[in-house]
Amino acid sequence: MIYRICLIVLSILILPGSVRPQMWATDSCTIRFFSSAPLEDIEAINDDAKSLINPLKSEIGVAVMIRGFRFKKALMQEHFNENYMESGKFPKATFKGQINEPVDFGKNSTIDMTATGTLEIHGIKKETTLKGKMEIVNGKIILNSKFKVKLAGYDIEIPSIVSKNIAEEVEVFFYAEYRMKVTGK
Repeated sequence: MIYRICLIVLSILILPGSVRPQMWATDSCTIRFFSSAPLEDIEAINDDAKSLINPLKSEIGVAVMIRGFRFKKALMQEHFNENYMESGKFPKATFKGQINEPVDFGKNSTIDMTATGTLEIHGIKKETTLKGKMEIVNGKIILNSKFKVKLAGYDIEIPSIVSKNIAEEVEVFFYAEYRMKVTGK
C-alpha cells in the first residue's frame, strides 16, 4: 500500500503539468423539468446539480438532489417530495455513462453527442442513451440536453384523482458549464 502511494506521488511530481490527470467539473449545472397535462403545467428547477466528465475514459456523471427542485407553488413542491419522488427514501437521481462520439477536449468545437449509461431515478436504474450538444470554447465545455422520462418506468405513481394534473411523461432539460480541474495536486 505504501509503495502504491509513493508511486502515485512520484508520478504526480515527475510528470509535466500538461500530462497530469484532468477532469472537467461543473461550475454551474441546472436541471429543469416540465410536465404538461390537461389541467395544469408543472415546472421545477434545480441549479445545484453536480457533474464531472473524465476525458481520458470519455465518461460523464451527473447527480442531483431531489429536494433541491424548486416549484412556483409550495404545495406542489411538498407533494413532489413526499408523495411522488419520496425524496427521504430516494434523495438523489444520477446518470453515469459513456460519451459515444470521439471528442477532442483541447479543441474549440461544437458536437452533437450521445451518452449511453445508467439513469437512476426513484431507486430504479435503467440503461438509456441521452442526446445533447457539447460546445468546447476557450477552456470551457457547455453541455445542453433535452430528454423525456416516463414516470411509470421509474415506479413513480400518480394517484388517479390527480392524473389530469400530471403528465405520464415529463421533459427534462439539462444545462452545464464545465471547467478543467487538474487532479493530483
